[in-house]
Amino acid sequence: MFQIGTEGLPVTLPRTVKWLLALTLLVFLSCTRAVPEVDLPKPQREVWVDASALGPGDGTAERPFKTLPATLSSDTHVRLRTGMYAGPFTLPPDVMLSGEGNVVLYAENSPVTVHAVRARLEGLAIQGGTTGLEVTEAVQAERVQFSGQRERAVVARRGASVRFSDASFDGTVAGTDGLVLEPGARASLAKLFFTGAFRRAIDCAEASLTLKEARLLGPKEAVHAVNGSVALEQVTVAGGQGPAIFVAGVTGSMKRIEVQGHEYGLLGRESTLDIDGFLSVRAQTAGMALTQSKLGLQNARFEDSGSYAAVGLLQVEANLRGLDIKRAQAFGVFWRDGKGSLDDAKIYTVTAESAGSGATGGDAVHLRGVDADLRHIDVRDAQGSGLFATMTAKVNVDDLACNRCDYGVVLVERYATVTAKKLKSAYSKVSALSVPDVGFLEVFDIDADSAPGTLLYAECSQGAKVLLHEKGINTTWTESPCVTAVK
Repeated sequence: MFQIGTEGLPVTLPRTVKWLLALTLLVFLSCTRAVPEVDLPKPQREVWVDASALGPGDGTAERPFKTLPATLSSDTHVRLRTGMYAGPFTLPPDVMLSGEGNVVLYAENSPVTVHAVRARLEGLAIQGGTTGLEVTEAVQAERVQFSGQRERAVVARRGASVRFSDASFDGTVAGTDGLVLEPGARASLAKLFFTGAFRRAIDCAEASLTLKEARLLGPKEAVHAVNGSVALEQVTVAGGQGPAIFVAGVTGSMKRIEVQGHEYGLLGRESTLDIDGFLSVRAQTAGMALTQSKLGLQNARFEDSGSYAAVGLLQVEANLRGLDIKRAQAFGVFWRDGKGSLDDAKIYTVTAESAGSGATGGDAVHLRGVDADLRHIDVRDAQGSGLFATMTAKVNVDDLACNRCDYGVVLVERYATVTAKKLKSAYSKVSALSVPDVGFLEVFDIDADSAPGTLLYAECSQGAKVLLHEKGINTTWTESPCVTAVK
């Protein structure tokens, strides 16, 4: 092992003693003070190293060392000229390594290629090792490349802080992780690029993650966050298999997220999320699926969503605004047990899910046990209903238009209640309005001129009740004992 010693700690100490001393110091520091955010000053002392140097040298620019010295003082800026440098390396605190050319630090059969306490890294490639870079306190890295690690490229230990910019991660070994944040760690990341067969590009538990301007192409999961905070902005994900982004017990924000493919664009539970700008294309199961969470979502687009829905919510309090859904299987929005609102949504082409000899779903908005306000919803080409309310749902609707919805603009059943101020139904295959069993529907205004069937179907024998305000209805309907007309 190639070791850069720490001042005051002789390199002749047995490895176990050094480890125990370091561990004791780390525990003491973690109990007495928080690790500061990464903003490390550049060291004043300077050392030059050149792998092509002819002699041992003295560390000056004119006579550089051929290899990194076995002992190196803290507060030193090490300038590495082009070359391959064999490790592993253990950096003392407050050291800066910068590459002056094409510089590679590598280790073949080592647990860690580079171990750093407090360090700045610039213009380097770190290759090999079980772990490429291990951080115990704070590291700031710019233009650093990672590849060839057997388990993970970078790990930030408990309480550590890392700041990366213009960094790239290449998952050359299948099933490895990119950046791992242990509990209490913090990461501020910008302009990152992940490629290859990572299991998880970023894996954080009880940590704080800020990620801005990143592309992640190929990892099975781009971000996996449990019990912490996340802030993602301008992130593009493609080519993976599992959920692109997974959150559990997380508080966070997301802006301008784009996901191509994956099983889910976003999958989460027990989280509070504020999302502005989300694109999911060709999600195998759902563009977005959340359970037991709070969600603010606006300016989101879902195209060619898979077998579940474009948006699936279970026990979620949500305010959704500005949704654009095109070509969804089963449901556009499936929402069970929760409350909230859906405003300004366009839902075009929802196909039913085949089940044996029949088909189910196909609804643009399917609400089960949800208290919700719907406003300005435009639906076209749905094999089910524009709005399907069931299982005691309570829904207020203002301006829902449904063009070519096979089962009409609104269907109410199983003790659900729908109050609709403004509806429009065109070219439905059956009645524009349906209440097939116990349910209540009140309609103030509906334009159903183009509906070839009757305006209303209500199964009175099953407990249906309908209240129609004649002033806002421009077509006739069949009188029924459970339908009350109000002038």
